Amino acid sequence: MRTLNPPCSVQRVLRPDQPWEALGFIFYCSVVDDGGTLKLYHGSYSHDGEKKERHFNLATSSDGLHWERPKLGLKAFQGRKDNNILPVEAVEASVFLDPHAPSAKRYRLVFTRGWPDPQQGGVYVASSADGVQWTTTPKRLLPF
Repeated sequence: MRTLNPPCSVQRVLRPDQPWEALGFIFYCSVVDDGGTLKLYHGSYSHDGEKKERHFNLATSSDGLHWERPKLGLKAFQGRKDNNILPVEAVEASVFLDPHAPSAKRYRLVFTRGWPDPQQGGVYVASSADGVQWTTTPKRLLPF
């Protein structure tokens, strides 16, 4: 007898309640367990009155149920940097820990950017030692 995907309790653990999340979350996200600290990388949308703006954000948790938005101070939003926005132009993104990478590149980010410009659009890779400060490889991994 097989049991596939038994029912489970599902609850919302993070709600879009910041100005840079005004239009909600982007459904691409990654959770990384870094020695007991869970890091949730997710996108959000805001609206500045003229256009929709995308953001790549970080939330942290010790139990996976209660999440905090660390004040990273890395990217300005409406003139202030007391937010959890990462300065990476990533939307469709996936973050993981690379066990084979040197410590300076142990976090890896695979993401798309540059659409619809055919000269820039594609899949890119970035690396980080801490999952906060990212260095993007200038060459596209896969062009669109």
